Amino acid sequence: MVGIDEEADIGDIQDFPEDITKEDLENIENLAGIVEAIKVRLIAEDLYGPEINNAIKNASCNKAFFYAVLPLYDKFCRKRNQDKLFEAFYGLIPNSRQYLNCPDSNAVNLIMIEIPDHLAGFFKVCQHREKAAAKPTGMTTTSDLNLDPSERGPLSYVAGYIVSKLYQKTRSKNQNECDKELQALLQALKSTESDNNFILARSRGGLVSPSHDLMGIVEEAEICFRKNAHSQHSSNVIYYDMFSTQTPKNSEQIQVGNL
Repeated sequence: MVGIDEEADIGDIQDFPEDITKEDLENIENLAGIVEAIKVRLIAEDLYGPEINNAIKNASCNKAFFYAVLPLYDKFCRKRNQDKLFEAFYGLIPNSRQYLNCPDSNAVNLIMIEIPDHLAGFFKVCQHREKAAAKPTGMTTTSDLNLDPSERGPLSYVAGYIVSKLYQKTRSKNQNECDKELQALLQALKSTESDNNFILARSRGGLVSPSHDLMGIVEEAEICFRKNAHSQHSSNVIYYDMFSTQTPKNSEQIQVGNL
């Protein structure tokens, strides 16, 4: 990324220096797509009011943003350490208003805190595509079924969310004995240890860490799903280009982030 003017707006992708590599250009386009997809989803959720929505809409990446983020992504691709990626990326947040050309710190922070997850997800998608291209359609290998360490964090997040929602649903004013027993069971599925870095990095006090026993069940369920659903067709069913801002056209285009 030599010679990039860090203060310039991204503008046309062709405005980057001639000595920039093709891989860097592709990563810039993908990163810009990630930011746009996050903006579209935040605005569609409409949780933060019209003022912040308008600021999110007007936010745009500049070259300083790409110059700062791409080395972090390159290092993650080499080291495969998701916690280090999050730690390094969150160090950029104090400068997020400069990187996204937006004076509203609340708006840009909402965008920035989601980017590392998307980068890690994009890397996994690229890996899956490379594996699919390197073997005959439908052939499943042992490595396809094993869980990567970086996948355990998101799985624990989903498991904790389910436990939390079920627990809240049983906390009615007119509790019966069955509800109390169910609450006790759900309470036992929560972890009492603070050792889940993925959840700790995202929690503001309300997220639930699943117990080790529950995680064992969830991980086994994920592996069983892969055994029964792993094929070129099934990967298309559960994968929809996460950077597209268009509405899926058919049942095979389902965005994973919305499941």
